[in-house]
Amino acid sequence: MTRMFSALFAFLILIPFLHAADSGDESKPVPAAGTKTDLMRLINPQRDCVTGTWGFTENALQGKVKGQDRPWLQIPTKVPDEYDFKMVFEGTNKMEILQFFTHGGKGYTFTMNPKGAGSCALPRMNRNDGPRPVEAHLPAITPNVKHSSLIQVRNDSVKVFFDGALVMDVTTDYSGYDPAHGFNHKNVDDKAIGAGSNSGSILIYDLTLTAVK
Repeated sequence: MTRMFSALFAFLILIPFLHAADSGDESKPVPAAGTKTDLMRLINPQRDCVTGTWGFTENALQGKVKGQDRPWLQIPTKVPDEYDFKMVFEGTNKMEILQFFTHGGKGYTFTMNPKGAGSCALPRMNRNDGPRPVEAHLPAITPNVKHSSLIQVRNDSVKVFFDGALVMDVTTDYSGYDPAHGFNHKNVDDKAIGAGSNSGSILIYDLTLTAVK
């Protein structure tokens, strides 16, 4: 009898973890056009951590540096061909915020520099014949203040809004750009979207995916 109750207790403890793992199931369909997904509800910090450490605070998802590992997180969802990917975040003084997006099964990164310098969304290929990097000039990120970034991925273009203002608008078919500037990590699928920081801790208050097509 004691063994039976012990087994039952162990199973009940595992239920939330089994449910969380299911949220990233590859068998799940791509969100239909018009669908808005609260990505925060899909995230299991331990499972979806790429590097650093991640966990939920009372009202945010927090990523911290661990040793030499910067905090990067992959998000367990599929994306359609065209979508909007919004993030509301807050960083520290030494922050370089990253928003990982994908198109055509290839990963790319939008980098938000703390000094407001040019930030690259579609890096040049590692060849001389590749297109020039696409740069967006942002206002400086204010430490410990909430900011928002919205990436609109389309089959023929990418637009980025920072704090509601359009900072990048480029027409592209994505050919010639280097997908290795996505996560570029052995444990992450190139099709993954995500978020993180290159140089400090980050608080994320909102991650939303809106399917367009």
